[in-house]
Amino acid sequence: DTCKRAFGSFIKAQDPELYAWVEKNVTFPNSMVDRITPAVTPDDVTRLNKINGIEDKAPIYTEDFIQWVIEDNFIAGRPKWEEVGAQFCKDVTAYENMKLSLLNASHSLLCYPAFYNGYRKVDAAMRDERVVKYVEEFMDIDITPYVPEPPQINLAEYKKSLVERFANKTVSDQLARLCFDGAAKVPVYIMPNLIKMVRDNKDLTRVTFFFAMYRHYLRSTKDFKGVEYKVNDPWLSEHDWELIRSDDPVVFLKASPFEATDLTKSEAFKKQYLEFVQRL
Repeated sequence: DTCKRAFGSFIKAQDPELYAWVEKNVTFPNSMVDRITPAVTPDDVTRLNKINGIEDKAPIYTEDFIQWVIEDNFIAGRPKWEEVGAQFCKDVTAYENMKLSLLNASHSLLCYPAFYNGYRKVDAAMRDERVVKYVEEFMDIDITPYVPEPPQINLAEYKKSLVERFANKTVSDQLARLCFDGAAKVPVYIMPNLIKMVRDNKDLTRVTFFFAMYRHYLRSTKDFKGVEYKVNDPWLSEHDWELIRSDDPVVFLKASPFEATDLTKSEAFKKQYLEFVQRL
């Protein structure tokens, strides 16, 4: 619907006659794809080409897992993609919510503490039992109450598969990739469920630690082991950086990635957040 409205409004402004035809003859099926695809380094290019015996200038590699869910809304018929593994449904929303709330949010949650602790690959971090416990409790305690189980999905098995996928040594995803552009990810992956958690007076331990750790990561130039790093978060504005650099940790909660709600109004959130800031 979002795509149809955006594309439709553009066409209507340019060509009302074409818009009338599109309204009658075109549908815009929503879809959701779930597959971890790491960034490809120069070393990966050499490694992959050696394995494949070719000289591909831009190879990619992925995990074995793949999920492609498509809204069955095709006005003029469609290929039988379900015969090769695609899943059709009336509404993709539940699948999208599951993926964003569990996979993507967990990626964001683990990346900053793991990176700051000296890890550079997700699978290496997932061999740390503290990280695994952190991710599992976040999914089971914090997020599951807000994720309706989609049709034909066993949520418990999906969460178990996420832990296994994160720990996949063959994929060996980069933590730097997950840390990149947090300002664009947090509003989509973290904030929607966090707002509900604050509203429902839920345990905020893991999410307040995430906020304290995100601030700590942004303010630092070296990790816990003294290795230098450079923050790559292009959507943070200069005003955001003023809030990040401030010695008052509460003003960080006013940064643009968190503008969907005023976290400074939650005393429970502020209390735990400030405790973690102090400990860090």
